[in-house]
Formats: sequence, C-alpha cells, structure tokens
Amino acid sequence: MDANLRFVNIIRAALGASLAIFAFIGFGLNLMNPRDVSSTLIYVSIALSIWALSGGFRLRQRFVRKANEILRSHPDDVAAWKRWSAGNIIFYAMCESVALYGLMLRFMGATPAQTIPFFVVAIVGMLAFGPQRP
Repeated sequence: MDANLRFVNIIRAALGASLAIFAFIGFGLNLMNPRDVSSTLIYVSIALSIWALSGGFRLRQRFVRKANEILRSHPDDVAAWKRWSAGNIIFYAMCESVALYGLMLRFMGATPAQTIPFFVVAIVGMLAFGPQRP
C-alpha cells in the first residue's frame, strides 16, 4: 500500500516539477514578446481546459471510488491498486494539460495576465487533490 502511495506521489512531484519548468520557460526567460492574441483562441483554450479538468475529475472519481471499495475488503488486490494509481495519475495529467494550454498561449504572444490563471489552476488542482489512502 505504501509503495503505491509513494509511486503516485513521485509521479505527482515530477509533474509538479514540470509545471515549475513550464512557468520558468513561459515567464522567467521572457523570450516572448506580448502581442495581440485572438480572444477566440483564449476562449477555446479555456473551454479545453475546463473539459480536461472535468474529464480528469470524472475519471479520477470513477477509478478511485471503485478501487477504494475493492481495497477496503481486499487490501492486497493488485488490480485495484493499479486502478487507484491510474485514476490519480490521469487527474494529474489533466492538470498538467491545463498548464500546457497556458504555455501554448504564452508562446503565441499572450500576456502573463492572460496565462497565469492556467498555471494557477493546474497547481491548485495538483495540490488540493493529493492521493488519499483507501
């Protein structure tokens, strides 16, 4: 059980570190010159981010809830642990995709004020929904 929790936390930390790298590339290097980005592109990125997060929540809920039910009665069920791990990792990957939408907008010339919310949502999602023991 502890090995599975540790594995998911390692994946979570690696994805969190990549978020920091994305933020450094997008804001710290200051390579991009802000220019006018189509509001349609920003709205599409927002819609895709909402879609990714809602899908991540649904998949996490489906995978983790079912795995928790099995693990309460059979704590050594390997398939249930894999399902539990997959549900958490999928959610973290969806949070990562939100940050990537923000980075894409930044590369296209969006201002930091337009892209910071994408990074904030990704970081908050990863921090607020850590893996919990079944």
